[in-house]
Amino acid sequence: MLLNKSKYSDLPVFLTKNRYTNDFNLVNDNNSIRQAIKNIILTKKTERPFNRDFGSNIQDTLFSLSTNDLLNNFLESDIYSAIVNNEPRVDGQSMTMNVVNINNTIKIDIKFNLVNSDETVTVIITL
Repeated sequence: MLLNKSKYSDLPVFLTKNRYTNDFNLVNDNNSIRQAIKNIILTKKTERPFNRDFGSNIQDTLFSLSTNDLLNNFLESDIYSAIVNNEPRVDGQSMTMNVVNINNTIKIDIKFNLVNSDETVTVIITL
């Protein structure tokens, strides 16, 4: 009997329970990494006790009066460094990012490969 084992697993953000086993459902593989990336980006630096460098500073830029190009460049560099420093499963060399700022909405589209894999994972975050 061949069992399907996941490489990565994590608890879901909303801690949903399995109605049959009464245990928490797990988020597996790419969904686990997507969830981790979103947590890193949406966590403000200094928000986590004992790990002051975890997260990004995108909340500080949401209401800034900078031009779109300057803001997009800052967001790209901040998000890139946050992911590379806090998520070891992501290959930073393969990461591409597109930040679009339209009508007071920031859409962040991140594509990357996993370490030791050619599989491309996409994460889209809208602020």
